[in-house]
Amino acid sequence: SLSQVKPFKFNQYIVKRFIDLIACVLVIPFLLILLPVALIAIKVQSTGEILFKQTRVTISNNKFKMYKFRTMHEISSQGDRVSDKDRIFPFGKFLRKFRFDEIPQILNVLYGDMHISGPRAEWYKLSEEYLIQIPFYKLRYEVNSGITGWAQVMFRYGHDSIDAKQKLMYDLYYIKNWSFWLDLEIGIRTFLVILKKQGI
Repeated sequence: SLSQVKPFKFNQYIVKRFIDLIACVLVIPFLLILLPVALIAIKVQSTGEILFKQTRVTISNNKFKMYKFRTMHEISSQGDRVSDKDRIFPFGKFLRKFRFDEIPQILNVLYGDMHISGPRAEWYKLSEEYLIQIPFYKLRYEVNSGITGWAQVMFRYGHDSIDAKQKLMYDLYYIKNWSFWLDLEIGIRTFLVILKKQGI
């Protein structure tokens, strides 16, 4: 029932934030190690900022700036859904292959913009389209977005509103049935996806 899609209760939120903070403690040292390497490699191979910043949407349809390591030349990184792989510079391909480009999002988790697990933080322009095109899409914003999530590990990478509609079902299932064990399963599945070098 869609009536069960509600914001997390206080005790659920506390558990999720605990998971978030543990992840931050584990990942931030790796980020600090990778940061100088990324700074040099990205600057050498592509002119522009080291971080890619994009306006995404989270709980209550609020907007925030999401951070990733930039993997494309800046002319290709302004929010368009670019499919031309040649626009990704070599170090960017390495970052994407192992999902290392996602690591700066741990800062968004630390700030409270996102959880580790939750509905994908969608680009605000696409979100505005989906809110019009897809019934009940707004329900995914009952909770904070996540770096990974049930939809990401259970469904292929989305390309259009049809895929977004399918992924919404997984997002709503996640919100209705959230538990520590479901987050643990998502974490394990995400790790396995990375090991298989598949995109999420």
